[in-house]
Amino acid sequence: MRNKLFLVCPFSSVEPLIQNRYGKDVFFLTAPASHFKFEEEAYLQEVRHFIAKNRPEHIYIVHDTSCRFLRGIILGQEQPAVAACTSIRDIFQRNLQAIMRAPELEAKMEKLAECCMIQQTIHLIQPHVLGNEIMKYGIQIKGLITNRQSDGYRELDINMMMD
Repeated sequence: MRNKLFLVCPFSSVEPLIQNRYGKDVFFLTAPASHFKFEEEAYLQEVRHFIAKNRPEHIYIVHDTSCRFLRGIILGQEQPAVAACTSIRDIFQRNLQAIMRAPELEAKMEKLAECCMIQQTIHLIQPHVLGNEIMKYGIQIKGLITNRQSDGYRELDINMMMD
């Protein structure tokens, strides 16, 4: 069994839920709202080295339905000065009709999470980010929407969604 790398928000505290589902031998990287820009070259090199050493089969972009950043943007609340919020707000505006068609807040959150995951995947697969490593090691990118309150989860095959 090959490793899995989960990109999670440190404020969502979903690591135990993920370990219950996927086992204890998984890896986590954290960024607010699971929004990774990989702008610092030294950090990006460390992530590339980690991938080369551990060869994960999947990279999961994880969003929880209780994410305060996603919820706040949908509800139009003032957001903290976190770089991820600007990007998420842009994604929300570009997909406003599709997101707001969802019948309830949790469904809206899931739709926004899906849109964010697709945008994050587009960023990750760029050659100057992790695209070369993803291709070289045959890594699949997946989405994972969790619900801490119900211990629920829904896995998305983002590679298929982008075709």
